[in-house]
Amino acid sequence: MMPEEKLHGADQELVQDVADYFRLALVPDLDAAENWLQGLREAAESAKRKRQESPEYLFKALLPGIIDTGMKETGRRSILIPLTGGLDSRGLLGAALQTASRPNVSALTFAGQSTTDLEVASATAQRAGVRHHIADPNGIDWRLEDVVQEAAHNFSLSNVCCTESGLRASLLVDRYTTSDTAILSGFFGDAITGGHLPFANEKASGTERLIGLFLQANQGHGVELIRSSYDEQRIRDLCRGLLRTQPAWKSFPGASPYDILDFGIRQGLRIRGNVPGDKRAMLTPYTDPAWLGFWLRSPFAYRIEQSYYRYALKSAFPTIFEDVPGEGAWRPPRSAYYRAARKRLRKALRKYARPPAPSPTWTPRFLKERGDPRLNASLERLYQKAAEGFDKRGVFQDWSASAALERFLQGDVRHYNSVHAAVSAEVNILAGNIPAR
Repeated sequence: MMPEEKLHGADQELVQDVADYFRLALVPDLDAAENWLQGLREAAESAKRKRQESPEYLFKALLPGIIDTGMKETGRRSILIPLTGGLDSRGLLGAALQTASRPNVSALTFAGQSTTDLEVASATAQRAGVRHHIADPNGIDWRLEDVVQEAAHNFSLSNVCCTESGLRASLLVDRYTTSDTAILSGFFGDAITGGHLPFANEKASGTERLIGLFLQANQGHGVELIRSSYDEQRIRDLCRGLLRTQPAWKSFPGASPYDILDFGIRQGLRIRGNVPGDKRAMLTPYTDPAWLGFWLRSPFAYRIEQSYYRYALKSAFPTIFEDVPGEGAWRPPRSAYYRAARKRLRKALRKYARPPAPSPTWTPRFLKERGDPRLNASLERLYQKAAEGFDKRGVFQDWSASAALERFLQGDVRHYNSVHAAVSAEVNILAGNIPAR
């Protein structure tokens, strides 16, 4: 664990933005969050609710129709899906095959080393009968200048600061696309179906309680470095500002107050910019008005623990989701009291189990998927150059990104998160995204 350091420096605006970025991997912007949130709400309100609510309608009619419309509007004929072992990208694969021929659909997975995600994605692509590309970030010659240029380009399209690893993922996707290719992104699929709702607190109320739940669930890579010195006032003001829009969301039975924070801040100011691929070539079916309208106008029970989403995916595409448990008719989740009791039991069991602390030499999945500076000399040089530039800005008094990088390169991966945050911050500073005013 790195010691917590106090922020300092002459440019207080830059210091505050870097602190926010280390804490949440984003720069707070109330106007941008409100505009994004308003767009989602208006899109959902414009959608007319259909009577059909079967899994076949959702994934074999509604979602394929959204994809087909997007393909026709953009004039693109082939589809590339960044495929993981999760639900969203695999759901898009099943839906895409309802409207496009197999030769026109391909999948791409990031992997420099073997991971469970890669195994699931490879097995899924094989069962679906589509081409599966494996992009190895450790085999690419990376340059800081290219990543900075991508950061500026990405910000011009999304107004969101992206991590350096996310920017490199976008550059990798570009290698597998042509002017005829549409990138089918699973962005927002997890959020709209209930994947980020706080367990057993889905309908939590009270402004400060909601903010506390949200900040606890959303932390940037550099949070441990600044936890004691970070002033949360600005991000809390952002949360309070968004929660003032609650009355406008009360017409949706499927929405909760927590969604306002997750949709507006996490999705709108962070995840949206980190979706890999050129935004101009990207289709995001899970943000389509008809899709948003279905989930927000459905009973809230549909979104608890993503219960209906999992059931619908399994029912519509049993071959693609043969590894997902569950069958038969959908049943509403257990009561909130039951789920809260189950949560307390699991917490107690974890307390007594006392799992060992992570080994300093343990390699996180993130490094295996997005590239490891220890295995790629060009990526090591990129990190060294960015870390040196960050240190020269004097944001931290006693902590050095370069020194932490050296310890990481020597094998102690516990320093990676803080180094990744510093390198990402430096990339966005060089691109003119921080301070983002």
